Amino acid sequence: MKKPITSFFALLLFACGASAQPSGLVYELDTLFKGWHEREKLSGELLVARNDTILYQQALGFSDPIRQTPLKPGMPFNLASVAKQFVTMGIMILKEERRLDYDDDVRYHLKGFPYAGITIRHLMTHTSGLTEYFELWEKHAPQDRIFSNHDLLKMYHDLKPPLDFEPGAEFRYSNTGYLMLALVMEAVAGMPAEAFILDRIIEPLGLKATFPYHLGMPSYPHPDRVLGFEWKNGKAEPADLYNIDGVFGDGNMYASAPDLQKWSQALREHKLVSEATQAEAFKPFTLTSGAKSYYGFGWGLQPDGISVSHTGGWVGFRNFILRDLEGGYDVVFLSNSSADGRAVRLRELKAMIDRYRTTRITNVFLADGSGKPLQKGELRLQGNRILEVGRALSPNPGERVVNGKGKVLSPGFIDTHSHHDRDMFEKRSMPEVVSQGITTIVVGQDGGSHFPLRELWATLDSTPVAVNVASYAGHNTLRRRAMGNFTRQASAAEVEKMKTLLAQEMESGALGLATGLEYDPGIYSSREEVLALSRVLKTYNGRYISHIRSEDRYLKEAVEEILFIGKKVKIPVQISHMKLAIVSQWGKADSLLQVLDKARKRGIQVTADVYPYEYWQATMTVLFPDRNFTDLNAARFALTELTTPEGMFIANYEPDTTLEGQTLADLAAARGQAPEVVYLDLIKTVLEQQAEESVICTSMDPTDVGKLLAWPWSNVCTDGTLNGTHPRGAGSFPKVLRLYQREQGLFDLPEAIRKMTSLAAQNMGFRDRGLLQPGYVADLVLFDPETVTDHASMSHPTALSEGILQVWVNGQEVWKAENRWGICLAKR
Repeated sequence: MKKPITSFFALLLFACGASAQPSGLVYELDTLFKGWHEREKLSGELLVARNDTILYQQALGFSDPIRQTPLKPGMPFNLASVAKQFVTMGIMILKEERRLDYDDDVRYHLKGFPYAGITIRHLMTHTSGLTEYFELWEKHAPQDRIFSNHDLLKMYHDLKPPLDFEPGAEFRYSNTGYLMLALVMEAVAGMPAEAFILDRIIEPLGLKATFPYHLGMPSYPHPDRVLGFEWKNGKAEPADLYNIDGVFGDGNMYASAPDLQKWSQALREHKLVSEATQAEAFKPFTLTSGAKSYYGFGWGLQPDGISVSHTGGWVGFRNFILRDLEGGYDVVFLSNSSADGRAVRLRELKAMIDRYRTTRITNVFLADGSGKPLQKGELRLQGNRILEVGRALSPNPGERVVNGKGKVLSPGFIDTHSHHDRDMFEKRSMPEVVSQGITTIVVGQDGGSHFPLRELWATLDSTPVAVNVASYAGHNTLRRRAMGNFTRQASAAEVEKMKTLLAQEMESGALGLATGLEYDPGIYSSREEVLALSRVLKTYNGRYISHIRSEDRYLKEAVEEILFIGKKVKIPVQISHMKLAIVSQWGKADSLLQVLDKARKRGIQVTADVYPYEYWQATMTVLFPDRNFTDLNAARFALTELTTPEGMFIANYEPDTTLEGQTLADLAAARGQAPEVVYLDLIKTVLEQQAEESVICTSMDPTDVGKLLAWPWSNVCTDGTLNGTHPRGAGSFPKVLRLYQREQGLFDLPEAIRKMTSLAAQNMGFRDRGLLQPGYVADLVLFDPETVTDHASMSHPTALSEGILQVWVNGQEVWKAENRWGICLAKR
């Protein structure tokens, strides 16, 4: 009743296809619900229906745990905040009768309301700026008597607490607005809000176990009212109404699960107000900034318009109701035990129900990921899998239909070298990623990974992000765990410890080993150390991926090393972000590819990934393989052969952030010093302060980049981050489609898609992604090949791409370009 619910909206995308077999659905629902009951001592009722047919209904636990009264189906629970939708319906009825308007100033109807500019619409959409009334109640109201709505109004009138924000400027869940709505209803209708709702909603719909009740009412509620409780030290203790429950509007309504299903069906049939009036309840609110707030009138909205929902939590009660607007499904969960596992339960229930949902994507050209020519056709997905692919599929009753409008549908793009995990839990919808069409990221790159990986998986389970996440085990991470950050070769005992740690990570789900042999401390490892660790991978069918020991002056030797590992251990090996990053090697991409082709003919499973930029991002120190940061000749060589002062852009410089955004040439000119002197001085300061820094350096020839991308065994990657200063993190995949495919014609569209999908999946060892085939995971991208474009640049590195129209991850829509929205649902 009094708890914010926005954190659950992204988890409430339910819809079920009518083609589902009810027996299978019922069995899974029953298994799931009984599991909750047994594991959590959960007491409650679960009901799932489609239109007016109840598919599943079960009640487990106690209606009164103190008296050990068994819970029976159909008993009324305290709805908590789920009651808000009844309050807003009362307002809609008065609106339809022209007794008020949504945009009326609240003061027009409510005498004593102290704030100008707050409308009824603001109250219903949580955009009023009113502070939460609990805080004022606790500080200023007598705690020994029942608190009422009129007490609340008087308290706000007397205290006039400042608004949290200007009305309409933000969405911020505040129960205060709904108590004020009840007072508005009372003033306009000329009767208490409770009586109006009973007279105009509950009785006309024949809701037999639905009623308002608060401690200020004289009559006792339904004799079967379910009581709330909580578990303390293994014992059930009452957690029910108390003196703040003299208010009405944000809760203090009771209903049974069957009544809520009947209520949802009444909304579907527009029994109380017209369709036009009711439609207002399901429209997002436009904030003064122009952004959308996806909360209607008492309902949380999905931006794609598929479903609406609300949760409620108060004292011992934890509930939710969800309406699938397209498939006609209703889900009602009511609980009177206080353990709040709603988020987990919603994900479990959602994942299970989604297996019975079908969506048909029509009127598309299918780029199946294999490299074959595009074909006009349709695709049906059910749950998280592709169910059918064909030229014309027979419709299923009640399924969702997405009109692709003649655009291209392909498998989701796979980023085989990503650092987007760095901020993914702070930016879980990951718009820079999904707006590129990326549905899977492979992290743990360049020798650095989360450790232990099982903790990463646990966090993803509890805090999902928008895309799938896979990971390698990082060599440098293991090295630091085994021996500290020592700048020397490892002893035999330390190598054995690394092998043990690597085996642990492989058993936890690592794809293989990732090295960063141009970075500390991996640069100090011997070939024998890396070979010994790679042999561990063979037992687990693992893979080896490497930022090789040199991408410039010792490129030949570095390539030979990775081929040696592939040959000796007989495992797949991949060159990370393959490049020719030295002037003397420019134009020699063909020679490098010939070496790799010969290796493949000898049975070495070597592949590569490439990002479509001529500049890389790394540390200033990476250009000194001997790690002598006082060597002026080495600095001159780096600024002549490996980059230029004009081409070295200071992306991050912790000792002096004012230098960020400048080039080394700018700094040298400002200081009146030679670029190599300034370069070494910058490094010296960083080392002395043990600070962070990074540079973006132009270092490759665009023709070479194109040739490396075109190699049949090179897939596309980003090597990017969410909030980075290099545009590759937000623009790589659309740039390949725009520049190398559409503008330069380096390869045709089916081949470009193959490099982003099935080839990437093959190179990572994924067996059920990357193709549009029945049984494969429904990671999908709908895009316009004529307009897909990257906008990320050095001046705007996180600018989102355009032309990627819709993206599905595990069958769930996570990006829709027209609304520029993303949601968080994917797991590893």
